[in-house]
Amino acid sequence: AAWKEFFDVKQQSRGLVLQPVSPLPPTSYPEATSHQWQVWLWGAVIGLMILIGISMVRTAWISDDAMITFRTVMNVTHGYGLTWNIDERVQAYTHPLWMGVLTLGYSLTGDLFTTTIILSMAIALGSVALIPLRLGASFPGILLALTGLLFAKPFIEYSTSGLENSLSYLLLALVAIAAYHQQPGNGKQFG
Repeated sequence: AAWKEFFDVKQQSRGLVLQPVSPLPPTSYPEATSHQWQVWLWGAVIGLMILIGISMVRTAWISDDAMITFRTVMNVTHGYGLTWNIDERVQAYTHPLWMGVLTLGYSLTGDLFTTTIILSMAIALGSVALIPLRLGASFPGILLALTGLLFAKPFIEYSTSGLENSLSYLLLALVAIAAYHQQPGNGKQFG
């Protein structure tokens, strides 16, 4: 049978076991085309990143829940403090880091809606870019992850909702990178 040239058949206590004759690691490619493979794969990664960005632009929106944060951002930048109503000291936001990012962005641009969408997209795309750049996964794994994100409707649509989702994506990506580098053999150890 043709399969015998690719597998060794070994008798073990649990029955017959097929083992590959010469397993290739997931990142090895034929020597003659190694550079070509990497060019094509990086092209696919960049293409998927562009498609994710286009999908975010096409579905960009601001949720009504983000308006709560927007009012607080406007109050603080106009000198009324971190409040919902000017004369009441009530904290109306639940995400101080995201509110701080929006406050800084709004104080620099003066346009809260456009600034929010641009910041959300930039942070979400930065989070996605960390997958191929910082995680030492194989190219097929990277392509699978990016393709999954491209077709993940909640990821695409809530990346620009004005809520803290994109910042959460970034923090999760940083935690994943830190956890990956904590494993023995995966790079520098923390601590």
